[in-house]
Amino acid sequence: MTIAADIEVAKLGMTDAQAGVPFAAGPLEIMRHELSPELLRRLTLTRAVLSMRQRLESRIIDELCAVDDLKSRSLVQAKNLAAQPALRTVTRQIRGGLAQRVGALAFAGQEPFVGDFG
Repeated sequence: MTIAADIEVAKLGMTDAQAGVPFAAGPLEIMRHELSPELLRRLTLTRAVLSMRQRLESRIIDELCAVDDLKSRSLVQAKNLAAQPALRTVTRQIRGGLAQRVGALAFAGQEPFVGDFG
């Protein structure tokens, strides 16, 4: 469950390729897992920058709230999640493969830009 403050100045974009910087392998794997293929393609190949409302509409985040309410809303959600007896197991079922892939990438040293910044 992702909660974010509803503020206009917060933007999200993945402009790395346009800046000439390849994505790091670990974060790229997470983006592949978390974003729809259409949204991933749009964000990585264009200069698209999303507002908080657009992130909510794209289902990158689950809820928006006022800045002053963010801490209390987050704590309520954390308590609700913690109260679920099978949360850890379900989370591992959903994201376990992702954690293994990111760990394997890190172990193998498969970062496309590491050699460029020696």
